[in-house]
Amino acid sequence: MPLKNIKMEKKHILQAIQICRAGQMPFNNGESIYCFLFDNTWFPLRATVSYASQIAGENLEYTKNDAMVKIHDMFEYVKIRQINVQNNILSNINTEEKLLEISVLSSLINTLAI
Repeated sequence: MPLKNIKMEKKHILQAIQICRAGQMPFNNGESIYCFLFDNTWFPLRATVSYASQIAGENLEYTKNDAMVKIHDMFEYVKIRQINVQNNILSNINTEEKLLEISVLSSLINTLAI
């Protein structure tokens, strides 16, 4: 019998995000952790994508670079930044960052509208 082709999907990333938000996903602390922005919160990139892989049944441990590729495959727009993470507490985007993101997205929309 052929093996089932297991492939991580966007729904697995979203599940991992919810588990992380609930404080039930382990990830590294420290300065300069690569994180991606989702719903006004910075999530640890490699840990979230690797955890989603576990949910999907792939059971792969993603490197930072592989996680970046995978997250870009799953979402139309991705913002990645190095964040200082302490005590496994997720950081929310601040007002200045929100305004900057609005400006960037507005510029992108304007280029599409021309």
